[in-house]
Amino acid sequence: MLDKNIKNLGIVVIVLFLIFILVKGLGNAFTPLILSFIFAYLLYPVVQKVEKFNIRRPIAVILVMAFCVLILVILGSIFIPIFYNDVKTFLINLPGYFNYGLDLLDDLSVKYNFKLPLNKENILEQLRRSSSDFTIETLKNTSGYISSIFENVFSILLTFLSFFLFPLFFYYVMCDYERIAKGFYSYVPRKFKSRVMKYSYHINEIFSGYIRGQLLVAIVLGFFYTCGLSIIGLRFGFVVGIITGTLSFIPFIGFTTGLFLSLVITFFNFSYPMLFSVILVFLLVVSFDTAYFTPKVVGNKVGLNSLETILGIIIFGNLLGFIGVLVAIPVSGILKFVLSDLKDWYKNSEYYKNLY
Repeated sequence: MLDKNIKNLGIVVIVLFLIFILVKGLGNAFTPLILSFIFAYLLYPVVQKVEKFNIRRPIAVILVMAFCVLILVILGSIFIPIFYNDVKTFLINLPGYFNYGLDLLDDLSVKYNFKLPLNKENILEQLRRSSSDFTIETLKNTSGYISSIFENVFSILLTFLSFFLFPLFFYYVMCDYERIAKGFYSYVPRKFKSRVMKYSYHINEIFSGYIRGQLLVAIVLGFFYTCGLSIIGLRFGFVVGIITGTLSFIPFIGFTTGLFLSLVITFFNFSYPMLFSVILVFLLVVSFDTAYFTPKVVGNKVGLNSLETILGIIIFGNLLGFIGVLVAIPVSGILKFVLSDLKDWYKNSEYYKNLY
């Protein structure tokens, strides 16, 4: 028994060592390789749908890649200039917003007879200096960063190669997707194969349902928030809408952040009609999202109720920070499934049955 355990431990150590050598050997190519597997996993159903039109796998993969690049180019050419102009305007007006806020605080301090531990002139002067130096400092930092990356020819070649490795890796991973999956399962011992297949099936259902569903939710909600906030005339409504939609990938975070930013911007350009309009936009979008869209798109793939979702975000956020918040919901759904399966196994065990 001891020899068997030592043998199994040795196999695990060898496998981990080989993985370490593989990661170190790939170097800069490791990141595009991992990204190619992630995007292949996300776009595999799309390729399957294209294949239904009697299109061979290699051609279907190329068509999907070309379509994704086309969408990115179109969206970038439309949204990047608007996003850039809004951010630039915000940075230019930032001293004015702080001036307005400090004036308001001064009025409140006089009205309610309390003293602020702030020097308005010093704050504004520092803010003007920081905003005027923003471009210069940014360029200095960027140039230093670029020079550190491209300080020799070898680094330039590796970076250039990594840029083109992603589509190459993605193409071959997608073309051999089924063979790669079967190859992975071929290493699972027969004794555990049925359980591993069962777990992998449910984990795939949870991850694919959540990630693909939440991506669609984020895109649609970003569109609605951007249109709604722009229509009511909120300053920087486009930027706030994009940020809100992007963060909507994480439940509760997008809505909370977007509403907070909108209320802050409304505060600096205060009017009751704008305040009511902002609240109305967020109420309409979040009502549509919670009552219909997210349940329809994501459904019960994850298997968590609202309380379990909030607890999962809090626990994994405290444990792993932002990455924990990002993966909290699918990982919590997987843990819930595993615990439920273990509970069923325990109740069917002889030990449990002999207790009563």
